[in-house]
Amino acid sequence: MRIVLLFFLLQIVVNARVEAQLLTYAIRYKDEPIGIMTAQRQGKTKSDFLIESKILIQKMVRVNIVYRITSIFDNNTLLHSLATQHNNGKEHINTKTTHSKYGYTVQSQKGESKISQKSIPYNLCKLYFEEPIGVFMVYSDTYGDFLNIKPAGKHRYELILPDGKSNFYTYHLGICILVEAEIIVGKIYFQLTNN
Repeated sequence: MRIVLLFFLLQIVVNARVEAQLLTYAIRYKDEPIGIMTAQRQGKTKSDFLIESKILIQKMVRVNIVYRITSIFDNNTLLHSLATQHNNGKEHINTKTTHSKYGYTVQSQKGESKISQKSIPYNLCKLYFEEPIGVFMVYSDTYGDFLNIKPAGKHRYELILPDGKSNFYTYHLGICILVEAEIIVGKIYFQLTNN
């Protein structure tokens, strides 16, 4: 009996390790390292995502950006997400999205809004782990709204932001290996360093 129990517990540990995935990205601005980002996914059917980045740029002005998104999916439906961003220690973004049987409630500094869509199957967190083949809209946990995404070459996609700027995502074997993003000071690059 002890052997069966030990075998069962070992299987649980092995399965948990197989389903966990961690991606690490070096963040660069004009060929200079300025930060690091990690993307974590735990589980398949029920998935927990965590994206964390820390950026520090010291030129004429010091810019320190700490960004974090957590999201929980069950059967490919977003249940909950929270996006926060602090610029130089001050909260800049705090957006919470919660699923209900009627759709979603989004709470942010701007107030509360509703999304009538019954299911959100794809959000910003998934962009790092799943190439968006056939996806035309991505839910932005940060903005609390949907963003258009379109192919921009082989395994490359353009995500159009609310201000009209674009971020570009490049994939290899379904995993995001490079992000080109516009921020306050210019274009930065997120380059995958492990897989």
